[in-house]
Parts: sequence; C-alpha cells; structure tokens
Amino acid sequence: MPPGPAAGILVAALADPAASLAGTWHRQPGRKTWIGSVAHAGTALVVLAALGWTPTAIVAGTVVATTLERISGHVDDNLLVAPATALTVWLVG
Repeated sequence: MPPGPAAGILVAALADPAASLAGTWHRQPGRKTWIGSVAHAGTALVVLAALGWTPTAIVAGTVVATTLERISGHVDDNLLVAPATALTVWLVG
C-alpha cells in the first residue's frame, strides 16, 4: 500500500492547479466552476491510480478531495484536501 501522506500531498499539489487552470476558461467572479471541479476529480483519480491505490480507495479519495475543494468556501482548500485525502485512502485502501 502506498503511503497516505504522499497521496494527499500529490493530489493537493496537482489537482488544485488543474482545477484553477480549467476554471479560468469559465470563470465567474468569486465562484468555483464545475469544469474546474471536473478537472480536479480527473487529476485526483489519475494521481491516486498512478500511486497504486485500490479502486475503492481511488474513488473514495477522489470524491472526498473534490467535494472538499468544491465546498471549501473562504478556507484555503489545500488545508483540507491533503489531510482528508490522505486519511481517506489510508482508511479505505
């Protein structure tokens, strides 16, 4: 089983910029976009699969990471996504 912290850090480090980049195409001032969330989910899925997590851990980690990124509001989503993803894949994986 790959280390959970690596999963959380890599998902936060790669999926958040992907979401930001994709979201700039359909930006609404002060709002997160669905296209950004789809990019975040796709990137998280690829990262977790590349790290060798089980299919259940990949899906659970992707759902948790993308949901937290989407609903984080004014809180820095990187403070939520990395530890929650790491914990999720570790518990489920």
